Amino acid sequence: MPRAGRSLELLVQGLEQLLAGAPVEIRSPDYIMGKDSGTLREVDVSLRSQVGSVSVLVIIECRDRAKPQDVSWIEQLASKREDVGADKAVAVSAAGFSAGGRNVARSKQIDLRSLKELEPHVVFGWLYDQTVDHRARHVDVVGASFHLGEPLTEINPVKLACMLERIDELRMPQEGLHQDDKIFARTADLALTSIDDILDLMPSFGACFDAMLFNVPPGERKRIVLTIDFQGNPEFALPIESGLRDVNSIELDAHFYYDEAKVPIRRYLYQADSGTITENAEATIVSGESRVTIGFHATPDGSTLGLTVHSTGGSPPRGMDLSFNLGSTCGIDGQPR
Repeated sequence: MPRAGRSLELLVQGLEQLLAGAPVEIRSPDYIMGKDSGTLREVDVSLRSQVGSVSVLVIIECRDRAKPQDVSWIEQLASKREDVGADKAVAVSAAGFSAGGRNVARSKQIDLRSLKELEPHVVFGWLYDQTVDHRARHVDVVGASFHLGEPLTEINPVKLACMLERIDELRMPQEGLHQDDKIFARTADLALTSIDDILDLMPSFGACFDAMLFNVPPGERKRIVLTIDFQGNPEFALPIESGLRDVNSIELDAHFYYDEAKVPIRRYLYQADSGTITENAEATIVSGESRVTIGFHATPDGSTLGLTVHSTGGSPPRGMDLSFNLGSTCGIDGQPR
């Protein structure tokens, strides 16, 4: 389970990458050796760049708390900046800062950033939709057959033994083959791959799925036999004791169905004391233990429009489709820029 506040750190990392006007190395988290403490100090987000012959380090600390952050956190950040030798430190608080915290930040030369939540009815001129349309596709495999090619492909015996050992651990003779069992070797890099992985890697999976379920309503299961033909260019092989056998095609007997939902869009401003840095809209799709957050971000003058995606929890849902409408670039007041 991701630690508290990690979503804010990932958001800030994405926004700083979007706003970077020059090549910048951004890490989140980062671990920097302290000059005075002699220990590795964890930093939520770090930015490294080269200005002429000078290396520049900026550290950013984030707090996703319900209350404005006060003096103590700003003092801790100032101390960390000195220890890691950062040229600049930035504090990001989801709930802003107390008056004392702002005063100390000013005296310690700590830049402040905050998030300002906007009411759901507020519409950015570049994103009119109030919701994102989300479709998640599902495949529950009942049975599968594989058509193998000839001849065998020899590989390093140690690598092959390692593959077979991992496949043996799946206990398929006792439990049967599951669609997430990694029993195939991807020919490009020999990474072990499952039926689920192969479906995810199919470039035309979404279009094929939708064509098969045309006029089938959401949630209704349809049993279909789907053949995946690699058309003479096998991308996967099956490891056996003497080597690899190319997989020419896979036939799946499976239940296919999909879910559709309208996901509300959250709007907020990423702000410094000098004003708004970016206008932001986010939609979070929850599927089982997986949370995928899609972010749309624009600078107020309309010069930059970007997209961020980050996920936490389990694997993202397969075949996830999103649809939304971007309008002409405008400011938050709806006036063209």
